[in-house]
Amino acid sequence: MGFNKRYLPELERLKEIREKMNSDKEFLNTYLYRPDVVMGSADSMEYVKEVENQEKIKNDSEQPHI
Repeated sequence: MGFNKRYLPELERLKEIREKMNSDKEFLNTYLYRPDVVMGSADSMEYVKEVENQEKIKNDSEQPHI
């Protein structure tokens, strides 16, 4: 079993990559959830975390409240 590292590209390139992906879920799986460790600039890391927060808010609002 290997240790999966993901290096985040610079912020502008990361934004371009996100636009080309089918969904934010796919983007987050690739750059945040699948790797064991994520490395990159503070700006790129902040951007990925911001996308994650937006996706959580979106998912929370779609869930029925019981």
